[in-house]
Amino acid sequence: MSGTSRKQREFVRREQDILDTALRLFDQENWQAVSIETIANTLGIAKGTIYNHFDSKDEIYARLALTFFQMENAKLQHLRHRNADPVAQVKDILRIFWERVDAPPQMQRLVQYVWRKDFLERLRPETHALLQETDHVVNQTIAAIAAEGVKAGMFLDKPLPLLLFPAQATLAGALQLAFNGYIPDNDKNAALEALTDAVLAGLTCSQTTTD
Repeated sequence: MSGTSRKQREFVRREQDILDTALRLFDQENWQAVSIETIANTLGIAKGTIYNHFDSKDEIYARLALTFFQMENAKLQHLRHRNADPVAQVKDILRIFWERVDAPPQMQRLVQYVWRKDFLERLRPETHALLQETDHVVNQTIAAIAAEGVKAGMFLDKPLPLLLFPAQATLAGALQLAFNGYIPDNDKNAALEALTDAVLAGLTCSQTTTD
């Protein structure tokens, strides 16, 4: 029994070593050129050892991103237990996602890369499903907060997809600008405040449309 436990602990430790080493090696512009062989040589192990843990380099990308997303989701679920009003929770959500600008550059690239259609199609179905599940949890959490805001009269009474789309697009655009090195006045806190103001304005103010 103890022998099995030791083997399991060693398996988990080796897997984490592979992930940590891969993430360090991905800290370069041509990060996709880093091969399984390079990761193995850096660790001083055989390529086959890595394949005992991961079917492909794509699976390593996905696992690294999944760990990051799961940490974000844990933060999101924690804020749901604070019983704060919907506006305060939206501010917290934006702060959590804005923390991505403090992530290592290679992680910033990975959290964008793994949602590419061609990448998702290459993944094992189980891994693909895990990524989709993390996204589903986020969307459910945000939708629940938005619904509470509508019910309380804090947010516009619109179908949730239409209500949330401008907010999601604003956040995605802001993160993309930050990942590309543009943060107004190089002040991340001021940029977050501006982002928050824009998102809340879209959720709470009437929008004019033209025919």
